[in-house]
Amino acid sequence: MNAEFFRQRLIELLEKNQIPQSRMSLELERSPSYIRGLTSGRSLPKMDAFFDICEYLNITPAEFFAPLNDSSVVEQTTSDFLKLSSDSKL
Repeated sequence: MNAEFFRQRLIELLEKNQIPQSRMSLELERSPSYIRGLTSGRSLPKMDAFFDICEYLNITPAEFFAPLNDSSVVEQTTSDFLKLSSDSKL
């Protein structure tokens, strides 16, 4: 997953829903530094955290990636995911 895309999309969705990062942190029971890491592009979430974020934002994973209309980007992301270790997919 491209960290810059994830960062921009998460910020976009938080702004659209008028959700401060601090509230998201509290409600997802994640540290503020964890959320800052995601919105700064320094880190990417593990799959379980990504699904929690989607559920929190009331969107599906497909809706999260909806701006990526380029199927090659989706194919590359899928390929990258399949190469991850089992622990990284959790």
